[in-house]
Amino acid sequence: MFCRNCGKYVLEDLTECPYCKSKDLVGSTTGGNNRNTSQKKSTLNYNSPQRTNSYVPNTYDAPSGGFAFLSFLVPIVGIILFAVWHREQPLKAGSCIKGAITSIVLGVVVSILSIMLVFALYGRYL
Repeated sequence: MFCRNCGKYVLEDLTECPYCKSKDLVGSTTGGNNRNTSQKKSTLNYNSPQRTNSYVPNTYDAPSGGFAFLSFLVPIVGIILFAVWHREQPLKAGSCIKGAITSIVLGVVVSILSIMLVFALYGRYL
């Protein structure tokens, strides 16, 4: 389910959003009127230290080949996008940083191979 007030993912057995305390929840998969009317309480404590760094699924977050390719072409863009998205959209941010790292590593490898080729071909003249 999702909270209409803040838009965050909420577990099925909760009656209110643990983030904004709103009772306006939608998207129940149990059928009915899309509102959670059950009185069952959750045993999870959302204020405990174990839950503060947990990943809550974001419906807009998915690995992106487009952002990975953009990050491959312009690595600084991938690094910036990773810095911006790494908490709210970790899957998309992961695609960005993978593209940027791949580009940087490939650039270093091609540079080293180019230098080795120049020394192999023209080393006796240098």
